Amino acid sequence: MFHDLYMKTVVAYIENHIAEKLHARVLSDVAGYDEDYFRRVFRNAIGVPPARYVERRRLSHAALHLRNSLRSVSNIAALTSGLRQLSSGCSLQNWCM
Repeated sequence: MFHDLYMKTVVAYIENHIAEKLHARVLSDVAGYDEDYFRRVFRNAIGVPPARYVERRRLSHAALHLRNSLRSVSNIAALTSGLRQLSSGCSLQNWCM
């Protein structure tokens, strides 16, 4: 599909900038799309909205750090920037316990 290359570029950008604020506006600029159009294309291509995808990637990064490092939960939360509370309402620290 035409959008696949652009979505791969956006996904790579997310992985390389996971500790930064990643608003749909920024990601739409990476893809070269209007923000509303980008949100629709991203959801159709990836299966979830951009914000949820970023949250899941941050959770994956945090889980990897929790398994493979001696860092504190708060330090890992700072490393995965933007992940202060899960969509379930549970804090990261409580989720890990």
